[in-house]
Amino acid sequence: MNALPEWVWIAAVLVAALTQTIRNTAQRSLADSAGPVGASLARFLYGLPFALLCALAVQASFGARNPLPDVNGMFWLWLVVGAIAHALGSVCLMSAMRSGSFVVAVALSKTEVVQIAVFATIILAEAPNAYSAAGMVFALLGALLLSTRGKGHHAAAASRRQILLSTFYGVATGACYALAAVGYRAAGLELTNLGHSAILVACWCVLLAQGVQVGTLGLWMLARERASVLAIFTDWRLSLAAGFAGTAASVGWYIGYVLRPAADVRVLGMVEVVFSYLVSRHLLGERPRLRENIAITLVVIGAIFACL
Repeated sequence: MNALPEWVWIAAVLVAALTQTIRNTAQRSLADSAGPVGASLARFLYGLPFALLCALAVQASFGARNPLPDVNGMFWLWLVVGAIAHALGSVCLMSAMRSGSFVVAVALSKTEVVQIAVFATIILAEAPNAYSAAGMVFALLGALLLSTRGKGHHAAAASRRQILLSTFYGVATGACYALAAVGYRAAGLELTNLGHSAILVACWCVLLAQGVQVGTLGLWMLARERASVLAIFTDWRLSLAAGFAGTAASVGWYIGYVLRPAADVRVLGMVEVVFSYLVSRHLLGERPRLRENIAITLVVIGAIFACL
């Protein structure tokens, strides 16, 4: 199917996890002015030129005759499913960030790794092996420990309605991202099984998916939240940062999806939680507690199992 070294998917996913941390930071700031849908649209809209440049550059380096790999109906079906689920997940995540009980939402969104295993088994007949299952358990426990630090303080400050909203958005985020991962992998396999390079497929799929996402979210914004569209262009620097980082992350994730089962990719991608935590710790200059050191260790162990 491709002649890439085995470690390529690991490097791609680690880069994706790191750049996604940057994207989330920029997108979270945008959500305050543009709203959840607007912040998600900005991430895809401003990322579209970067996705196009990436696809053209990779296409030129491969020297292929056709500008696009051969596609079929099943490819488009799974790509659209993945793209829309991805966009909905982004909106749910932005909504979670504004719900008032972010820690609850983040913790529940980490159930994504379990939901991916279910979707992949049903849709792709890719049941996780023993190593993957163990990695899921370790990574999920570690992410929950990190995400729920200080839970008592936040729970006291949050109303019952806020906690219910956070619970809904958290589980919905995980479900959407899980379905997106499986949809993207299914679409990618339609092309890599025909002999196309995984990197070439990833770049073109990201471009096409972001086109679908811009069209879908753009129509929604014009119909329902037209006033918020201006904020996307007013905060263009922040939107540009979110777009660039988001595209870089998407290409990395997609390379992982076409080279490895989606469950393994997302388990390794849980190191994003560690990246986010370490960045916040560095900025605050605080020393990690025992609970947090244990959580980081669990996530790292889970990531190692996913690579086996």
